[in-house]
Parts: sequence; structure tokens; C-alpha cells
Amino acid sequence: MNRIGKVAVCVALVAAEALGTEVNFARGKWNADDWTLVKSPRWDYCHGFTQRDGWIENETPEGMSPEEVAKKCHSTTYSGMVWKEKFPLGTTVTTTTGWDWQMAPLIVIAPDLGTSKDGKLPEFREHWEIVVYDDGLNVWHHFWTPEKGPHWIKAASMLLPKDCWWKPNVKHTLSVKVAKNAKGRKEMVCTCNGYTLQYVDDTLPDEFYGGILGCEGRNFFWDFSAKTK
Repeated sequence: MNRIGKVAVCVALVAAEALGTEVNFARGKWNADDWTLVKSPRWDYCHGFTQRDGWIENETPEGMSPEEVAKKCHSTTYSGMVWKEKFPLGTTVTTTTGWDWQMAPLIVIAPDLGTSKDGKLPEFREHWEIVVYDDGLNVWHHFWTPEKGPHWIKAASMLLPKDCWWKPNVKHTLSVKVAKNAKGRKEMVCTCNGYTLQYVDDTLPDEFYGGILGCEGRNFFWDFSAKTK
């Protein structure tokens, strides 16, 4: 290989190593057109996100206490969106997030999107929700069929000792890596605040939409990134 060829290979390798997406959700720092709002098949609405100076949050009633929002409005505060393009296997998705009572911001991984009954809105079908809350981490694997509609299982979980519960109104960094392990099995590695939840799931997709979702309370999102090696 000549010198030019070697340089081209090195540039390609560096580009592949650096492949990624970084978004700052502060006011004026991001473009909503880069994202697709997605509704839940469980609910008949599609909420967006409320812009604050330094972050965004799921749509919740103004003037209500954190506990009231979580207890009285848990089924009406669902806001979800995914990046406009799919990410390949080997991607780590990260967000800096938080909440103001107990729960439950999350990263969402979806192989494909469906459409609402009226055919107008993107709607989740099979997807994974990686949820951070005061007790720890949960991974929920959601399914959808015409016969049963939406249904789900808890695929993995990690509970913290009570004296280590994560606090509200604090920034938490949640990361999810979807990749193949050394044995060639697909796995999900979820990390938050120095804790790791890892499990094997060969049904994980080879490529996926990645995004954020706020629900069951008032949730905050400061940033989002996706990096592929």
C-alpha cells in the first residue's frame, strides 16, 4: 500500500472511531427538526417537550407539585422522541437527565416505528425502555401485535440499597450500549452514576432509533449523545 493509501485508511479509521451525535438541549442550541416525536400505543395523545433555558422536560401541568404530577397525571405526561436516523449495533446512547420526585426518565431503543390508528403520527411498536428512577434501573421490553396491542415484560433490573437511592433535582448520567460481546451474543450494557446493569438479549436489533422519553412525573433532559465504534 502506498503512502496515500495508508493515509486514507487512517483517516477512515479515525472517522469511524469518532462517528457520533451530540445534542445540547439548552434554549437555541438544538434543532427539533432533527428529532421525531413518537406517541405511545397506550395513549391517544402525542406530547412534545417543554423548553426551559438550560434543558427540556416532558409536558406536565404547570403549577402542580412534583408529587401531584406523578400521582395524578402519571398517564398524561408521556413525551417521547427519537433521533431522525438509526444507529448501528455498537452504539452507546447517553443522556444527562433527572426528575423532581421519584421517576422516571429513560432512554428508548426502537428497531422500527409504526403509525397511529389514523395513520398520522409515528407510534412505538417493539422497543426497549431503559429507565432510571430513585430505586435503580429497569429495562422494559415492549411488544405490539394487532391481536394483543401493546404489552411488555421487565427484561432486567437493578435495585439500589435504600441508603443509596438516587435523589431528585440532581443530574444523573444514563448510558446504554447495544453491542455484541466477546462471544458474539448481543447484549445491553446500562450504566448510571457508576453502577452497571448488563444482560444478554439476542433479539436486540442490528440498528435502531435511539431517543429519550419522559413519563410518570416531571423529567428533565440536558443533553443527548450517540457514539459508535
